[in-house]
Amino acid sequence: MGGFSSATGQQAATPATPTPDGASIDAVIGALYESISGPAGEARNSDRLRALFIPGARMTPTGQRSDGTGTHTVWTVDEYLERNEALMVEIGFREIEIGRVVEQFRNIAHAYSAYRSLST
Repeated sequence: MGGFSSATGQQAATPATPTPDGASIDAVIGALYESISGPAGEARNSDRLRALFIPGARMTPTGQRSDGTGTHTVWTVDEYLERNEALMVEIGFREIEIGRVVEQFRNIAHAYSAYRSLST
């Protein structure tokens, strides 16, 4: 499966790297939440999480401040793990998807996944 270049409107020369979980959008999103979720004291599957993203990908969690204004953070996968992995293992953490919208054109898809975070 090759990537699509929006700049030229042509198929990109470098094929996308398939992931073990890449059979479907459902599989990829399920693997994302599974790889970061777990009880206190249980290591997370960082390698599985990294395998779900192409080089240069970003994670952008959003939220709301106490005054009601919106906020967001932009991390690479490694920055996300560096900042959060130890705490997720220490306190127990899981994310549960509560909604999703998928936009797809040919072999490009953008999944907007809303989730609820819980400490366990």
